[in-house]
Amino acid sequence: MKVAVVDGTHWLGVLPILLACFVSAAGCGRQLRVPSPDGAWTATCNEESMAGDTNYVVQLERPGAQPRRLYEIGDGDPCDEIAWSTDGATLAVLTSHVARLLFVDVDWALAHPTVQTGSWSWRVVDLGPGLTASHVTFVGSFEVNVLLRRGETTFTKRVLIPRPIVTGHGRTQ
Repeated sequence: MKVAVVDGTHWLGVLPILLACFVSAAGCGRQLRVPSPDGAWTATCNEESMAGDTNYVVQLERPGAQPRRLYEIGDGDPCDEIAWSTDGATLAVLTSHVARLLFVDVDWALAHPTVQTGSWSWRVVDLGPGLTASHVTFVGSFEVNVLLRRGETTFTKRVLIPRPIVTGHGRTQ
């Protein structure tokens, strides 16, 4: 196999991947994959591009099962981080550039497989104007810590997850 060298960087096998992205209908957007604490599920966030529009789709995957689509949102809210609660019952999805957290009740979604939650309103917490966020971690079943930044100032904030998490109105298939 040939290795291309451009500006001192070795590009082994990159051309087939780039070609696959170019001809793919959905494109090759970024993807997050975070396994659940027990390893039974993987939470994913996929960037999907169709006809010039970008959406982010958060779903649960596991081998041998159909993915469970949890929600999708437009390009204003990319998934920058995903964190699982220690009991695997809740997901926190962070959009860094607007300091926004979205919480998904995984236990509820798995217990109601025929309810389509892709367009639901899960609980959202806006952490404040002019902030960016990172490093979301669960510190309890209904609490997360998140690192916030405003200019040069950084600080940690503890966020209580509003309950109930399930607030949307889905459709039954």
